[in-house]
Amino acid sequence: MEKEVFHLNELWLTENINYWKNEICRWEKAGIEIVLENDVEKSPDLLVDLVRTVKSPSLQLCLDIGHLHYFSPYSSLYWVNKMGSYLKHIHIHDNDQKADRHWPIGKGTFNFETFFSSLENNTSNITLSIEVEGTMEDKMNDLRKIINRFENH
Repeated sequence: MEKEVFHLNELWLTENINYWKNEICRWEKAGIEIVLENDVEKSPDLLVDLVRTVKSPSLQLCLDIGHLHYFSPYSSLYWVNKMGSYLKHIHIHDNDQKADRHWPIGKGTFNFETFFSSLENNTSNITLSIEVEGTMEDKMNDLRKIINRFENH
């Protein structure tokens, strides 16, 4: 007797496509955009397939770079390229790949320069959130770093 193979990714994708194709109409009518965030995913493929299949301007993607750095073997350039025009929002924080630490920019090991370059070359009209667990000054310093980086390029 042959063993049945359980395809979790295909099941997840099918169920989520069905859910969002029915649900997104309510959000479209209200003029609300939903952005789905990566959490423990190793690659962006399932999220991209979901949004591509649902085909709604109200269902887009959010890239949490701290989660990417901790959980994924792929580079930020790979994630940004794969998400492409579906990428609408970014969560900014750093870590050392040992935990999802939400440190300020530069305290961990994430390569922000490569990431920021990939954004310049592949995306437009993106919003971001600073998700740093620290003082208000830490958060403002991160915002200043981002502003200075993009003003000088």
